[in-house]
Amino acid sequence: MALVIPTLNGGERWRRVLAAWGEQVGCGDIALSCPDSGSDDGSDEAARAAGATVLPIDPRQFSHGGTRNDAVAALDAEFVILSVQDALPLSET
Repeated sequence: MALVIPTLNGGERWRRVLAAWGEQVGCGDIALSCPDSGSDDGSDEAARAAGATVLPIDPRQFSHGGTRNDAVAALDAEFVILSVQDALPLSET
């Protein structure tokens, strides 16, 4: 299973989101992929520290659908979850 979350300057909320996804139970390993379109607040480093693969995206090339499609195409996973940098999972399951 994989999780794709595009990032750009997610700040403290992003760090909380990363922690919440890292605490998920009952779903096996989740490969985290984070297309980042130029964060300068450490969001990309936080993602790497959480074990994510960070895909640098030129901000001028970012598009909501296209960026996600590119990230999914780079994965080898049967199931892919698409989310956003400020959405916390509802629970740990």
